[in-house]
Amino acid sequence: MEMSMVHAHRWQDVKFWLPNGSFSKLDLRDVSLPMLQSISLHSAFSDEIGVDIFTLTDAPSLRHADVSASPPVKIVIPWARMTTLTLLHNIRLTECMSLLEECQSLVNLTVSTTGPAAAHTDLVTLTSLKTLVCNLGDSTVLEHLALPHLLRLTVTSLNQARDATIFSTFINRSACPLQFFAVHGTAAISLSVLVPVLRAIPDSTWDVEFTWHTSRFTVHLFSALQSMDILPGLKYLRLRARTRMYDREYHELLEVLRARVEAKSPRVPLESITLEIAIKQPLSIQIMPRNSRIARFRELASTGLQINFTIESFDSSTHVVLNSSVQD
Repeated sequence: MEMSMVHAHRWQDVKFWLPNGSFSKLDLRDVSLPMLQSISLHSAFSDEIGVDIFTLTDAPSLRHADVSASPPVKIVIPWARMTTLTLLHNIRLTECMSLLEECQSLVNLTVSTTGPAAAHTDLVTLTSLKTLVCNLGDSTVLEHLALPHLLRLTVTSLNQARDATIFSTFINRSACPLQFFAVHGTAAISLSVLVPVLRAIPDSTWDVEFTWHTSRFTVHLFSALQSMDILPGLKYLRLRARTRMYDREYHELLEVLRARVEAKSPRVPLESITLEIAIKQPLSIQIMPRNSRIARFRELASTGLQINFTIESFDSSTHVVLNSSVQD
């Protein structure tokens, strides 16, 4: 480390992997880092506990910070100049909101917050933020943010009725020109939660992605997507299943695609579907969709719908069921 510090003035992009409790020993408080643009702080497991603090003050070019450490680390850096932040170090919601108040130049934010709902009541408006990845639940930043220029939003842990209320309120408050929306890590969810979320998504949104780990999610998702009042501007649909799909699910998905492809003005026809299925077992004929279902996918592709359909097995081998872009 001492040898590295000799060249600190040349650092542009640095990554530190340190044992828990060791960041305080990385003393950069009086070190000039004129060329540093990006810093990543990650922790390795250690029995050491206690308050860990990382401080960096003289880095005029620093714009990107990535923090992933457990237990939490208190970070002191020049937040006001940050344009990209990744905060995955169990940061408490109250601390995160106070920090974001300083980040008025922020363009990209990935954050996972913990703790109870914040007593923080003042909204934080970030006019530069274009991309946000965050969790829902009791400790979500969405409850305390206004993002009038947000273009891309990814949320995790969409499960409860309260999540739908928080999400809808955030969208109405921000009035943003959202283009891309994704839901990741969703387990069981009721139609009464999913539909209000989908209806709250602005009509400007044309690219949507869903990732799920249980077939129960598709029952409600495909039912909702058959309604053209939901996501009327949808052009690109990305579906990522972390479990096998059954014949009934293929049937319901094909009905969604048919309805979307045949949409008439002022609705927007679907242009592309990506379906990626990852299974925890060897690829077999039982896992594959029926030939009749594949034939229907091909029929839709013949109308101009771009289809990329793959199945990945437990050994990471990938079978291409259909890729319309390389068809003869």
